[in-house]
Amino acid sequence: MATQVRATGMGRERLLDAAELLFASEGYEGARIRDIARLAGVEVGLTNYHFGSKDALYREVLVRRAPALADDLDRSLEAAQTEGTMNAILSAFARPHIERICDANTGWRNYLRLVAYTSLVHRSPELTDAAKHHYQPVLARYRAALMACAAHLQPEKIDRSFEAFRRAIMSICIDPGENSKRVHYYSTDDIRALIMTMVEIFAAGLAEAEAGESNSAKKR
Repeated sequence: MATQVRATGMGRERLLDAAELLFASEGYEGARIRDIARLAGVEVGLTNYHFGSKDALYREVLVRRAPALADDLDRSLEAAQTEGTMNAILSAFARPHIERICDANTGWRNYLRLVAYTSLVHRSPELTDAAKHHYQPVLARYRAALMACAAHLQPEKIDRSFEAFRRAIMSICIDPGENSKRVHYYSTDDIRALIMTMVEIFAAGLAEAEAGESNSAKKR
């Protein structure tokens, strides 16, 4: 069982911190309200008072940090667009995830793990749509930036490639160098290197596909 979260701050925030940790480590089904309350150091009734249900608590945890991460992704993309290459665009998407998953702030690491779990495993619209509202516009801007770099590729191919890339990043975030006993066996440098390797692989694949389509167009 995880140790109790620090006993400072209002009960609502402590519950969100505890829920973030347990939802990230145990999943939606495995995290129990009474364990969340115990970890937060509050009575179970306070959970019902603030959130009303486990579903509402889960939605609130997903939404709480979403605006900050979406803003990070937007700023990273804006900086990369001056270079205008597929490697730069994919690196821009990866960078905020690397920074957060390697952050000394365990809350952000827990949140990234939870977002990855939600994205790859637990995709119930009634629980995730509120958070998706924050991410969908910036994901659309990344797709548009990739399309601008690969004018000869069909949008469907770019969509499939970007979705596969995003899921590859999420798969690293969902279990960032820990085994089942939560023992770290990857360093932050290993995680950074692994994610950037994913960037290189997908950027090279898109560039090769774009070159092939461009050559085909010239022959027609």
